[in-house]
Amino acid sequence: MSPLRFPASAEGFALPFRLLLLADTHYDLGDPGHAEVDALLDAALDALRPNLVVHLGDAVEPPRVEAGWARLTAPMARRGIPWCAVLGNHDVDPARGLGHRDVMRLVRALPGCVAGEEAAGLRGGGTFALPILPTEGEAPRRWLWCLDSQESSIRRTLPARAKVGGYGWPTPEHVAWLRRSLVAAEAPGLALCHIPPPEVRELWPDATRPLHPTPVNVGLALALLGSPRALGLAFGHAHGHDGAAAWHGLPLMYGRYSGGPNRRERPQSGVRVIDLEPARPAFATWVWRADDARSEPQTFLREIAPC
Repeated sequence: MSPLRFPASAEGFALPFRLLLLADTHYDLGDPGHAEVDALLDAALDALRPNLVVHLGDAVEPPRVEAGWARLTAPMARRGIPWCAVLGNHDVDPARGLGHRDVMRLVRALPGCVAGEEAAGLRGGGTFALPILPTEGEAPRRWLWCLDSQESSIRRTLPARAKVGGYGWPTPEHVAWLRRSLVAAEAPGLALCHIPPPEVRELWPDATRPLHPTPVNVGLALALLGSPRALGLAFGHAHGHDGAAAWHGLPLMYGRYSGGPNRRERPQSGVRVIDLEPARPAFATWVWRADDARSEPQTFLREIAPC
């Protein structure tokens, strides 16, 4: 697979780089609802023509993990569209002893996967940086920082008095890796993770469905807020939400639930689209549904002084 690059116009000018975000497909070959996911993905790829597809976690259900990933990603492989994935709490197969690291090994071996090299020394699997290059030259124009959010609670890494259970989230070590990556980067980029940060409660205080943020704040959003390189953070996990808003100037975005009817909380499945602009630290984003309807585009521009 060739490196990710900004596309060019016929005159040679760089065009926006389009991301298509799939959230919580819960792809299950034992459930007939997976056919709806197939139809959604085929329609979205043909209508939107993305430069990269990103799975935002909870992508494939056990027990047919290998076959599920192969079939779910086949539409991208057929079209020559690169893809990658961050993993969520459902992306495991406990009965067979497959955790995040095992699943990422099989994911990376599939056609079209461009997931970067695994960050060393971190729990789980699926934490990596992915550069997006200009139309010519090798210095990255943008970055994607993908963080693993663990399979279940990381309470054993917390003080004994912190009795926290439930879903997992990135550890402080993941955030430290992100901080180092932000400092080392010479271009702006987006962070991607399965589970939302606690700051979503401030943006959507009147939400009628659960926002499902992490129960412990490890400083993920704060690390991004303080960096002149961070364009925003995208995540999934809460099937009933697909909003995007700025937290003190930092864009936080839910993906649209992209799965079948068995877990859907909204009338229709869909995808989130992000167009990264090549000439300024900005992007446009909207939600696209299976009926070809789309939400009003939102544009976010990050302009903050260097730390």
